[in-house]
Amino acid sequence: MMISCNSSKTGQKNSLGLDMNTYYVEKTLSFFDPYELTYANGKYQGNTYEIWIRKPDNLKMLHETFKKIGYNRMFKRFNDSDYCGFIHDVWKPCHELIDSLIITYTLDTIESKYYREFWNRRIVEKNDSIVFEILKEVSEIVYQDKVVKYDDSFVNDTLFNLLVIREFEDSLTNKKAIENFEYLRKIGLHGSAYNLLYERYGYYDIEWNQDELRATLITDTVNCCPQAFIEDDTK
Repeated sequence: MMISCNSSKTGQKNSLGLDMNTYYVEKTLSFFDPYELTYANGKYQGNTYEIWIRKPDNLKMLHETFKKIGYNRMFKRFNDSDYCGFIHDVWKPCHELIDSLIITYTLDTIESKYYREFWNRRIVEKNDSIVFEILKEVSEIVYQDKVVKYDDSFVNDTLFNLLVIREFEDSLTNKKAIENFEYLRKIGLHGSAYNLLYERYGYYDIEWNQDELRATLITDTVNCCPQAFIEDDTK
């Protein structure tokens, strides 16, 4: 049974002979909902971005998981320019932005509109202290070359494994590719597993039986149009 999000495409086939509107099961995780709206009207929306990520315990989990991955590794991967911020409010080197946020947090009066509003939002959300802690440790790790150990009791192993597979898989072998595929399938991310087979540049040269592995994946007969955690990076 296939689910169609666009009836005009029903019956059309892709290069694999599958209906264009075939979707694979993508399980909802504590930190990822494949069926929520994630971006609209110029900003991220949905429970994950508007509620979940603002809770102190979740911020702590993300921070400790990122520490285990390695902030230096992450900054190198995602921020080659070393500039960050919001273009309409502030746009400066990341170390300057982070230092300014750290300094202004302890001030009774913050003259800068951006930093004042930033910390006022954190206070209203009741996550200002954990955000301050995160910023201090990121600064120490990335810009002061200090060793800050991660707290394994807060690390989310599933998130760690998924981010390594998606962003930091080095020296990919046939064996490792199959292990990654099986891991995704085991935890219910069949859409992500499908993308490893057909829609990821890093897996194009892997020698595996794609049709045989695809046959082990489960199509979604209830929900329409999930967003895979391991997305298609070929388009």
